[in-house]
Amino acid sequence: MPSTMLGTKRDSVVKNWKRISPEAARFLLPIRTKKDYQRALELLEATFSDESLEPFVHVLSGHIEAYEQEHFPMPDASAGEVIAFLMEQKHLTQQEVSRDTGVHQSVLSRLIKGEREPTLEHVRILAKFFEVDRSVFL
Repeated sequence: MPSTMLGTKRDSVVKNWKRISPEAARFLLPIRTKKDYQRALELLEATFSDESLEPFVHVLSGHIEAYEQEHFPMPDASAGEVIAFLMEQKHLTQQEVSRDTGVHQSVLSRLIKGEREPTLEHVRILAKFFEVDRSVFL
């Protein structure tokens, strides 16, 4: 790209950046306090479905994720603990999960008790059934 064109684009970016209000611009900075975290969550909820704000939502959600990872780290959980948690959240029994997934009830029981590790096929099936990322079981 010729340097004059880059300069023109740079000047346009700078000009537009200066038009952003300081209140809006602060949401582009890392989140430092619980109060800012709460405000960021509220703003994300209010702007999430506005496609014209997609770049802003992307940056804001990244800052929220970074804050949460630092302040609310997820403890490691076994695949069985994850399955039990998801079943509890959806008020499901082992029999219901078995019926709806095709994973034998005795296998589910052994997974939950930690007596067995899930196969990749179990992970695929359970992730699809519970509508979660496969990584939660690994």
